[in-house]
This record gives sequence, C-alpha cells and structure tokens, in this order.
Amino acid sequence: MKNLVTVGTIQFSREHFLDSGGYGHVYLGRYDGVEVVIKRMQWLRENRKEVVDRELTALQNLSHPNIVKFFDSLSDDDFTYRAIEKCLTSLDKYCRQPLLYHGVIPMPTDQQVLHQMAKGLHYIHSQIVNDLPNLRSQPLIHRDVKPKNILISCNNPSVIKWVDFGLSRNVVNGSRSFTWSQLKGTDRWLAPELIQSDVKTKVRGSQRCDVFALGCVFFFFLKQGMHPFGDDNTAQGNIDNGIQVNLNQLSKDHFAFSIIEKMIQNEPHSRPKMSAVVDALQ
Repeated sequence: MKNLVTVGTIQFSREHFLDSGGYGHVYLGRYDGVEVVIKRMQWLRENRKEVVDRELTALQNLSHPNIVKFFDSLSDDDFTYRAIEKCLTSLDKYCRQPLLYHGVIPMPTDQQVLHQMAKGLHYIHSQIVNDLPNLRSQPLIHRDVKPKNILISCNNPSVIKWVDFGLSRNVVNGSRSFTWSQLKGTDRWLAPELIQSDVKTKVRGSQRCDVFALGCVFFFFLKQGMHPFGDDNTAQGNIDNGIQVNLNQLSKDHFAFSIIEKMIQNEPHSRPKMSAVVDALQ
C-alpha cells in the first residue's frame, strides 16, 4: 500500500484521506486490526499542543452511547495520531446532500435523532455516569456545537455521536460560565452573547451557549440544511440581532417547535438546561 503510515498499532494510508479541519487531517485506517478513523494533528505548531491535549483528556474521560468511541492516541516526532470510532458521515453532510444519503442510511425517527443529540450534550455538560448522580467526572462545555461535529454511526439503525472536543473546557467549582481570552467556535453557530461580549476582549460564555447552538442544529436537521437565522452569509448577523428569519418554516404544531424556540432565545437565562431538553424530547 502506497504512503503507508504505521505508528504502533495505528496504521493508515495517506491515500485514504477523508476530511480536514482546523487542527489536522482525517484518514480511514486500522487500530489493532479494527477499521477506525485516524485523526492526525501536528501538535508542535503554536497553540496546537493545548488543543491536542484538551481533546485527548476529554475523550479519555467520556463514555456514552452518543459520544464517539475513543481507542488510542499515539505520537511520533511530528504528529499525534488519534484512533476513534468509524462513522458513516456527519450530520452536516447528511442534511446538505440528501440525494446521497437519504434512504441509504438507516436513520432513527426525527424525534429519536434529536433526543440522542440532546442526551449526548447533556452527558457532556453533567458527566453523570450511567445515570447515577453520585458517579461523576469533570463536566464540560463543548464550545463548538455544529452539524459537522455530530456524526452518524455505522449501526443499524444509526446512532448519533458527538465528536471533536479540541475547544471544550472544564466546568470548574460548579460554575457553569467562564471567560474566554479569545472568541472560539464557528460562525453561524455562536450564541449572541459571545459576539456582544467580544468587543470587550473578554468573552463571557456558558453551557447555555451550547444549548443555543444545539437549538439551531435541531432546526438545521429537521429542515434539511436550513438555519433558523438565515443563510450562510446572514445567519450570524441575524443571531446578533435576534432575528429568527426561518423559524416560521417549522410548524408550531411540530413536536420540536416549542423546545427549539426556547433554546434559541437571545437571553441566555431564558434557555432551558440540557436536562429539560432531554425531558421534552422523551
């Protein structure tokens, strides 16, 4: 096989390239004989090591049916290679390319898809182990909730899986908010308070920023690629101004309308906690 890379039990070919992002390239490969996805990250670059280490810590501590399974992380002189569960595609591609995926992927019902997304993020926020409130690890804020970071598994029926924890942040001492020295996340999925705070150089965020973004993702999935605040060029500006230009495209009688409307409120404290979102989608 050409361009074969082997690092310990991780093996892949550069010819089997799948995708790329801000922190590396993704390949189809094998880990200890199992077909997996390999995420290759150049950790020696400025600020990369912090991101690589943060994601590794999160993946090692997260264990939930709606979180992508982590196998191992190995390094050589230049790169870190992370082996994670192979999935079929992202929610973003599924919604943007319906002719390619619809009828091919054995998806659960729409309500089950939203419920699985909600359960995964609720787990990230609370870190309750096996629904036992006395067994917890460190709760997180994801900080980059968007359709590209939600995957669709190879199971039948498919299962929704959260991925990409490079921007995640621990919740410390019970606080559900924090200050960022720089704005982080992805345009069109940023809660309004993040943009409004940015002018002061210190960006105040909270788990409710994740809730806002997930409400937008819910709508994006249900309306097959439509954002509740507009198209790719106008959505973030409309978010900043609280203009929900497309929300009326979802019927008020729809099972998810009420919870989405609450999740994308301009005022953070008006948004529900993820536990309430999970309950609403039962």
